[in-house]
Amino acid sequence: MRIHNLSSELIVVSLLFVLMAAVASADIVFISDREGSIDIYESDIYVMDDEGSYVRRITSDLLYKSRPRWSPDGAQIIFSADLNSEVPEQGQDIDVFLMNADGTRQRNLTQHPALDGNGGWAPDGRSLAFLSDRSGAFEIHVMDIATGAVRQLTDSAAVGGYATGPAWSPDGRQIAYQMSLPGQGRHIYLMDATGKRNRPLVKALVPAILGKTFMSHHPRWSPDGDYLLYNEREFDVGPDMFKRVANRLIIRRRDGSHPRVLAVPATWWVGGVCWAADGTAVLFDGIENGLVNRAGGNYEIYRYELSTRQITNLTQHPADDWAADWTSHPLSVSSAGKLTTQWGRIKAKNAPDAPFSRVRESQDGPRLRH
Repeated sequence: MRIHNLSSELIVVSLLFVLMAAVASADIVFISDREGSIDIYESDIYVMDDEGSYVRRITSDLLYKSRPRWSPDGAQIIFSADLNSEVPEQGQDIDVFLMNADGTRQRNLTQHPALDGNGGWAPDGRSLAFLSDRSGAFEIHVMDIATGAVRQLTDSAAVGGYATGPAWSPDGRQIAYQMSLPGQGRHIYLMDATGKRNRPLVKALVPAILGKTFMSHHPRWSPDGDYLLYNEREFDVGPDMFKRVANRLIIRRRDGSHPRVLAVPATWWVGGVCWAADGTAVLFDGIENGLVNRAGGNYEIYRYELSTRQITNLTQHPADDWAADWTSHPLSVSSAGKLTTQWGRIKAKNAPDAPFSRVRESQDGPRLRH
């Protein structure tokens, strides 16, 4: 009898292992051009788990896509796509699209001749904030997904600037975004979800100075809504150059206080950022030593553990991988659609947290095509 029970238990355990091997979770969505297209403007959307394994492509077409974002319940993804990807000489025609988390049922949400992109979900999943130049300048707009009704929130053009990169707070009350102003570089701003009370995250902004300017990008709220994560870049500016010389991934309290600069190596070229693992880690895309040897690498997606400062390379692919977004509601992914299985590679680092102090740059501003 004992032998029979043990055999039954072993059979059950074996079946469980088989089922676990056949189904994997997709926690991270990202963009890649790894399918080997010769068209520089083509990219697709992929998913993978927290460790960089079970990579699966969920779109397959000739459009250039960017900025995928999970819905709050993990059931859908919004992204931007250039409808003129195949005919770039006609200029860009970018809209915001919605699809199921497995890539099915794609539909164009904005359908406007203006450039619309960089969407961010409201926490209730009913609305999205996005940038558009339909008013003549890039401003933050909000759309009701059910009705398609759109309203403009910012009026940055009134002061000669433009607004991009909206991110909705978890409580739904505020939107963080990037504000570019003449002579002041680009900084993180906050406003009420109604578009009122626009103000900088850091009250004493660092103005652009002779020979140098600062740009802040990709604001993302922590899951508890208490902190903002963003990328600050420093540039040397001259008559014939605009050269990035430093990247800083920064976390601040929502009132702008207590800055923490993450210990990413100073020579790395860093792009987009987002929170992961319920606020215990962050994801970013970057090029190792890209500030000193831009031609020597490609964009990879990395995971940074906040408690240990450990950096893990999740993608390890010769193509560019970027624009990662993490969900707390992982999608089940069948192994039948799996492209690769790659375990993350840990990067050893000794750098302490610093004191506050084909290129994918178009993620940063109005020119959405890379």
